[in-house]
Amino acid sequence: MGGNAWAAWWAVVGAMVTLSRGQTAESICTSGDVTATNGIIGHVGGAPGTSCTRTITGPAGSAIVLTLESWPQSSASSLNVVQPGTTTSIACLSCSNPGVQITIPQASISLRFTTPSSSTSTTWQANWTFVSTVHSVCAGGTLTSSTGQIMDPSPSTSPVARTAVSCTTMITAPPGQQVVLTFSRMALSSSSSLYAFDGPPSTYNQIVRFRSTTTTPSAPIVAANGTLALRWSATSSSSSQYTGWHASWAFVNPPSGGAVGVCGTAPVTAATGTLVSQLSTTGGLRSANLPGTLCRRQIGIPSANTGSVLQLTF
Repeated sequence: MGGNAWAAWWAVVGAMVTLSRGQTAESICTSGDVTATNGIIGHVGGAPGTSCTRTITGPAGSAIVLTLESWPQSSASSLNVVQPGTTTSIACLSCSNPGVQITIPQASISLRFTTPSSSTSTTWQANWTFVSTVHSVCAGGTLTSSTGQIMDPSPSTSPVARTAVSCTTMITAPPGQQVVLTFSRMALSSSSSLYAFDGPPSTYNQIVRFRSTTTTPSAPIVAANGTLALRWSATSSSSSQYTGWHASWAFVNPPSGGAVGVCGTAPVTAATGTLVSQLSTTGGLRSANLPGTLCRRQIGIPSANTGSVLQLTF
């Protein structure tokens, strides 16, 4: 197809792209920023050598959640999240599997779509939505909101070199409630670790340590004592390595039956009770089977029961 024919084609689809499911999306190859709080953006493939960038901006203090809905497996094109006004990559969106969410903790990003001159461009679509601020684990301090999101300080989903960092954030629920943390993304190299503690960081209340994994945990982490500490540690690396995670937390009431977690600093003094490795969010009991767990819990016999013995049944 000649140059004039391609120009006529883009005159038709340049402003908007109509996608297969009947929704209308913004075209990445149209000029002008997008300021909607949510929407769909895409591209109708065909033209070789395509290079387009478009900026999406949301409310101040918000974070953007991107989901690649479709992308051909055999594609020479690339789609990256870059800092507005630059070509500096934040994350490789086309490196993700369709359906995977990527959260970028900033209110403005640009999508950069490129195709080599020797290849036809790819047809694709993605959606975005802006959410309330996602906290960086390296912001530190104590978070007390009943729900929220937290992630590593570098939101890239593609392999990049890293600088050394070590930081801790606490999430504390009101008395009588527990903290449940659910992961939506995890890709850690051997040079980075994420620790979770049931209470202030201690050798004996560590719930789990994540390291050298690209598998997102399916089981939630529960801080039965009402305070969850997250410690992020990464050594410097000049080579490109996968490092990143994203999670959401919520405060919940303890399961019925008086069960308590084995990872905790407060002694258990009840005359009877149930001690479990982890509590589920539905009130049932289950073993988490999380790697790297080291916990202990003191069970103290009340002074009124002097002379009694402790009996454990598994």
